Amino acid sequence: MATKDSMVWPKEGEHWGCPDLNDPFSPNKILPMNETEWYQQDLFGLKTAQEAGKNIFETFEGDHLQFEIDDFDRWITSYLVINDSNGHDKKDDLDEEYIDDSKGNGLSTRIE
Repeated sequence: MATKDSMVWPKEGEHWGCPDLNDPFSPNKILPMNETEWYQQDLFGLKTAQEAGKNIFETFEGDHLQFEIDDFDRWITSYLVINDSNGHDKKDDLDEEYIDDSKGNGLSTRIE
């Protein structure tokens, strides 16, 4: 979730939160995911996924999708399991060297 999101309202919606529809006179009262009707009634499997440990939520300081590439890399690599040919996890062996994308769009590629 972007802590200063100017595009998504409420910003908590990025983590499945929503305004309290039972209290329309308090538009700033935002329900966390587990207090929403769709979660409690498991209308589309959100509660089931949460209870199975399948939901992953990250938060960063800044505006909508304006995270640093280092944050993105940290999020992605923290959930990857990279196995060598013998099935050993190589995530801890990844080097930290990067080469910038030639188009200058802020993307980077890990040097193998």
